[in-house]
Amino acid sequence: MKALLLSPLLALSLLLSGCAHLDKGADPIVVRAEQSESVAKATFDTFLQIDNSNRAFFTTNAPPLHAFAEYLRAPVTIPSGGTNLSLPRGLSFVASLDSVKLAYQHGSATSNALATAIAVIEVSVSQAQAFIVQQHK
Repeated sequence: MKALLLSPLLALSLLLSGCAHLDKGADPIVVRAEQSESVAKATFDTFLQIDNSNRAFFTTNAPPLHAFAEYLRAPVTIPSGGTNLSLPRGLSFVASLDSVKLAYQHGSATSNALATAIAVIEVSVSQAQAFIVQQHK
């Protein structure tokens, strides 16, 4: 089971660090944002599945892991198309990055804003990945 949980994560990590060439005309920062969105979804899903598998154990024996899982699960309200949308915090990070990416593509956000949004999501992804690896040692 450990190998099954790490395999998708490892595959996504290799995808991000690979030497793939960009399609002609592709904007590297947009491609990076899309990669970050995909990795974040997979990582958060895997991490939350680990915590869900035995919340009582993690609450008692790995409080930082469980606290981070609860942080990612906590509902957050974000603006979406003129209305407010309530999502778990982890998914709100992905939605926010997507929103900034779309704004960048339409010329209403800078590359610095998009790079900042990527960096924000990657901090949480790194933390979740560290907990995943820790649980599979």
